[in-house]
Amino acid sequence: RGQPIRRAAETPGLWRDWGFRVDNLKSALPFYLGISALIFLVLRFHLWCWGGAPLGKGAGWVFLVYPVWALLQQFALQNLLAGNLRKAGLPETATLVATALGFGAAHLPDLPLAGMTAAAGLLWTWAFHRRPNLWILSFSHAWLGTLAFYWMLGRDPWLEMAPLHRP
Repeated sequence: RGQPIRRAAETPGLWRDWGFRVDNLKSALPFYLGISALIFLVLRFHLWCWGGAPLGKGAGWVFLVYPVWALLQQFALQNLLAGNLRKAGLPETATLVATALGFGAAHLPDLPLAGMTAAAGLLWTWAFHRRPNLWILSFSHAWLGTLAFYWMLGRDPWLEMAPLHRP
């Protein structure tokens, strides 16, 4: 057992196995773009029917910074949780459900956010099993997550992070 970076440096192909890939961009990009487009339409439909918060002044910063956090979350979700459940022999359906519940539980006690992230965790884990690419997945997660915060939850994540960016 060692640090993940050292382990990856000593194990050929481990970065690729973890989903840090560029070799499958040609197949992964349209796959994730299709899924992302469908989710975007659902978010827009929700905004149209029930309203939500407008994109605030800090939205650009959220779109810029959130992909880094999403990459860390997706690495943990897809490799530490789902990957280890698969290695333990759990069937795919059980892995998907357990991963979704784990991702949702990580966002408690905020029940609306936990429900949305459980659904997203189910979808993203399913997608990652088919086209393992953390780069694309993380951007999709971050940008759709930002829109979901504004449009579905009616909240401004930039303002919720206010203590982090105010003097």
